[in-house]
Amino acid sequence: MLVYHYHETTGVFLNTSEDAEPNPLEPGKWLIPAHSTPKSPPSPPNPKTQHAVFDGTSWSVQAIPPPPKPTHAQNIANAPKKKLVAGPLIFDVLTQQHVDRG
Repeated sequence: MLVYHYHETTGVFLNTSEDAEPNPLEPGKWLIPAHSTPKSPPSPPNPKTQHAVFDGTSWSVQAIPPPPKPTHAQNIANAPKKKLVAGPLIFDVLTQQHVDRG
């Protein structure tokens, strides 16, 4: 039996499968996997800005929300890396010369 899987928290349609199996204890009934339904979702008119969402009872078409703004920690992690320098000149003991690190 074809079932329609949705995200467990948001209800957003994910995919379809034939994972439902006949119930051996109740002939004529099916065992439906968690976070799925035999009800088919509607096709969003504009799939780039809308998606199907299941609320536990029925499907609806909703706008895709914008991505969340990055947190301060993510901004720091994505910041360009800067070269750290000990000082403008250091003395190389192997070559006995001053090396410019600036």
